Amino acid sequence: MSKAVAIYEKKVSPLAQEADALVIKSPEDMTRATELLSKLNKTMDGVEEEEDKIVGPLKATIKVEQGRWKPFKDALKPAIDSLRKRMGAYQLAEDEKAAAKKAKIAERVGPGKGKLKLETAIEQADAVEGPESKIKTNDGSVGFRKDRKFEVVDITKLPWEFLLPNEVAIRKELKDGRELPGVRYFDEMVPINKR
Repeated sequence: MSKAVAIYEKKVSPLAQEADALVIKSPEDMTRATELLSKLNKTMDGVEEEEDKIVGPLKATIKVEQGRWKPFKDALKPAIDSLRKRMGAYQLAEDEKAAAKKAKIAERVGPGKGKLKLETAIEQADAVEGPESKIKTNDGSVGFRKDRKFEVVDITKLPWEFLLPNEVAIRKELKDGRELPGVRYFDEMVPINKR
């Protein structure tokens, strides 16, 4: 364990406990809270400075290495994405073809001429071949999972509980001095500690 870690191990816990225990009910408590906040922030500054002595050079090395490998990743990612999309589209189309064939067989079930007995329909439906659910090669394998997706096509028909406010735009309006209906505005005091 480094000397700095040992120092902060002894220092941090008592400060954090003191901060948790402090109840602010008077100007004197507020003065004590200010002193304590400054100590806590100075301690945090020291921890971050010590951390940066180790992490800073590592970050620089990581940045250099990421830059070295980025062109290869940039070339591979679109190819991977495109191929995956085409494979998924093919698989879905083949799956839908098999489902349509099975649906046609199911429509023919019933009594009478040209209709199928239930047992015959089941046999024929079972005989319909769909796409392989897993493809294996010497280099690897691919399986498929069907995901349900969505796209909003008419926002006016969407129930109100599914509409999210654009907090960035609301904040900009507030900054520009405009208040919007349906929004509650309130003040909060945020302590700014200088140390």
